[in-house]
Amino acid sequence: MNHPSFSENVEYSNDFMVVELERLSAFQPVKFAAADDSDFKPGKMATTMGWGTTAEENGTAPYGLQRVGVPFASDEACAAYATVDSSMVCGGGVANKDAILVVHSSSRTRKVEMF
Repeated sequence: MNHPSFSENVEYSNDFMVVELERLSAFQPVKFAAADDSDFKPGKMATTMGWGTTAEENGTAPYGLQRVGVPFASDEACAAYATVDSSMVCGGGVANKDAILVVHSSSRTRKVEMF
């Protein structure tokens, strides 16, 4: 189910969906991040998932859900690659593994950019 306010015309606005499974999954449920951002420490591993393109240029959109593990990075390290602000969490530094994801919660919107 797509988010009712999703728009392809607004970059990353409400870009998430709920997937209803036909049977039980072997995967553990997702844990919500701590409100004080203590879960986003540089070096701590994060898993991101999505259906984004498989290459920066001329990439194709995969049929199956993709996932990748990358370490969180400090805001200072990310600022060398992109414009970041206090609403963003950044991670990466692993060759050929990245993602861009928007995470919504009841109290804030946090843009997560993985490089």
